[in-house]
Order: sequence, then C-alpha cells, then structure tokens
Amino acid sequence: MPCTRHAVCVSALAGLYGSVARGEDRPDSDLDVAVVAVEEGLEKAVGAVRDALHPAGETLGFSPSVVGLGTGDVERLAWENDPWWTGVAADALAVFGPRPDEIERPSGTRDGRAAA
Repeated sequence: MPCTRHAVCVSALAGLYGSVARGEDRPDSDLDVAVVAVEEGLEKAVGAVRDALHPAGETLGFSPSVVGLGTGDVERLAWENDPWWTGVAADALAVFGPRPDEIERPSGTRDGRAAA
C-alpha cells in the first residue's frame, strides 16, 4: 500500500519488547514498542503508533517508548548479531505483523546471511 495522506504506511511489524514483553514490568516501567517499516514509510508509521498510544498512556499512567527501524536497519542489526536487536527479537510480542525473528531477509534467509 503506498503512503497516502489518509493511510498509515504498512509496517513490517510492530511489537512489544523489554520488561513488559518478558513479564518483568513494574508500575514505573515504560512500554517499549518496536516498529519496523520500509524506510520511506518509517517516520509516518512511528508517528501513528506514538499518536495511538499517547491517550492510553495519559489515562493509564504509562510512558510509551516507540523505536522505529527501517528494514535495512533490521538486516544490518541481525547480520551483526547486535545484542540489543537479539534481545528484541527474542522477547518481542507481535502486535502487528510477524515476530522480529520471522522477518524474511532479502537474501531469502531468516538471519540475513547467504546460505553456505
């Protein structure tokens, strides 16, 4: 779906990670949300998620922390075995789309590396 004035660009995924996803949250924990989208729609997708969470955060007393990643960022982080991304992929609870560890990489593999 192309980005339009009336539609949020389709994200590859949106998911919870961190203490909430692990069931270790406390009353003062923030709500960590990762949004992955194509680079052209990333800013709009992250803004839409932030806008959607803001009223609930105000009412229920939580602080949403939304991190946006382009699909290229995900490929690079997975390729590098980045510790932060590895934790996000392991803990994530999918809200929209696949889990982070289920994203297909351009090479056709799940970890972004070419088959040996």
